[in-house]
Amino acid sequence: MNFRTEITPESVQWDINYRSKIIVAGSCFAERIGQWFDNHRFQVEVNPYGIIFHPTPLVRTLRRALDQRPYTMDELAVNNGVYCSFDHHGSFSQMNADDALRHINEQRAIAGDALQTADVLVITWGTAWAYHHAETDVAVANCHKFPGTMFRKSLTPIHDIVAQWADFLEQLKAVNPGVKCILSLSPVRYLRDGAHGNQLSKAHLLLAAEELIQRFDYVHYFPSYEIVLDELRDYRFYAEDMMHPSSQAVEYIITKFATCFMSEDTRNRLQRMEPLLKFLAHRPIKINDAEWNLKIAEKQEQLEAMLKEFRA
Repeated sequence: MNFRTEITPESVQWDINYRSKIIVAGSCFAERIGQWFDNHRFQVEVNPYGIIFHPTPLVRTLRRALDQRPYTMDELAVNNGVYCSFDHHGSFSQMNADDALRHINEQRAIAGDALQTADVLVITWGTAWAYHHAETDVAVANCHKFPGTMFRKSLTPIHDIVAQWADFLEQLKAVNPGVKCILSLSPVRYLRDGAHGNQLSKAHLLLAAEELIQRFDYVHYFPSYEIVLDELRDYRFYAEDMMHPSSQAVEYIITKFATCFMSEDTRNRLQRMEPLLKFLAHRPIKINDAEWNLKIAEKQEQLEAMLKEFRA
């Protein structure tokens, strides 16, 4: 007897492997996926503008990176002596304006170069609720603790999301003809918008994603949201806040992701690498022990040789 609904993502005719150049961008769930890729030594760039939940500021920043258009000093905002950008996560904020602008443009340049050569762009949308700056009416990536009166909250129409992303995807394909895009919805429940508001938001994102998938044959959907909602339908798969998926749930989702987008050969290589990664991640009590340091160097050398083999 089957007591749960199992979600089986549709496999694709291509695969992500150790030669692939990957960009992961979007919500905090993108951060979790990107960190997994990085931990397993894939060639990946993760959230070059920081965590961005809404599709509009996310696509605006990606387009700007692709255009290689630098940010300027007059685009920075300042709040209590901290310089920030409404296109960026708070991790880019600095007490010094020059430092903030330098970091922003360094990451923008890296993102622009990566988009032109990427094999795969993995996107996770978090919410369709946008916060528009009252003066400019531009949807911001982050409010940076400015007064709430500076922003107007609204649910972004489906056709707006589709139009913005279709324009970017066409531009990206023209610059990088071989690129593939994977769209996914964050399984995080945004309960600050209310249970009903969260469902409305996810519905907008789902319908927008479906239209893009139907329009572009190089855009694919991965059902991370559905896996948590239907297959892992239990609070034990959530973190203590009851909104974010637990580490166990994230690992399960990534296993499904690997089955969908990685060949059996790549998955076998992951298994070969796992013991080395676990060994290198271990922190012994005597960290200055000469014998231990020798083992670490030996394992690191084995890992480098393995990666060289995988990327050949």
